[in-house]
Amino acid sequence: MKSSIKIGERSIEYDYAYSTRRSLGISVYPDSSIEVKAPLNTSEEKIKEVLHKKASWIIKQQAIFNSFPKKRIIPKEYVSGETHLYLGKQYRLKVIQIKTKAEEQVKLIGAYIHIYTTDKENQKQNKRLLDKWYKKHCQEIFSKHFELCYERIKSHKIKRPELQIKIMKNRWGSYTESGSIILNPLLIRLPSFCIDYVITHELCHIKYNNHSRKFFDFLTLIMPDWEERKKRIEYFG
Repeated sequence: MKSSIKIGERSIEYDYAYSTRRSLGISVYPDSSIEVKAPLNTSEEKIKEVLHKKASWIIKQQAIFNSFPKKRIIPKEYVSGETHLYLGKQYRLKVIQIKTKAEEQVKLIGAYIHIYTTDKENQKQNKRLLDKWYKKHCQEIFSKHFELCYERIKSHKIKRPELQIKIMKNRWGSYTESGSIILNPLLIRLPSFCIDYVITHELCHIKYNNHSRKFFDFLTLIMPDWEERKKRIEYFG
């Protein structure tokens, strides 16, 4: 559902939805959109009241996102010479023609990602092969970083959650009501320290399922440099 509030001369639009969560949560996204998730039976007046209290923080977050240079998004064609991100680094594609389906694969060799395919002109097939390669590495790398991050936080009586990987439109990660942590597979394109930040952020939500001062104090205790990591993620958009 959509609504808006008036702050001074400025009108702030937001989306809101209800769930079984215990506290009201506000998210500001890189496109400056605002999402509110509220406990069941929360009145719209209460939502507006909280938004007014958080207005300066919302405007600050929007200003941060707007300060980054706007990137022109060019659709990928999955052809030789094109660049693709992997763990924060740019790699060039080399699409190589082969004879049999059994030989189709993707390999990272030096500064290049090699796609071995039976039809090098078939962009959809090249994309499918590359996505499959990314997915495999998501499972391996996310699981490894998840275990490392959990080791740093488990002494604070944090119960080990289930890890899931799923595409999300506006989020890098999420802590669900069922007690799982979801990571966006697009994270595999960001540097490892950004992956660690997203995982740690979501692990901290197990103790504080909100963005209160206590949550950020706890996040700072576990990861003192989280703000620098967050800025890098915001730069990647």
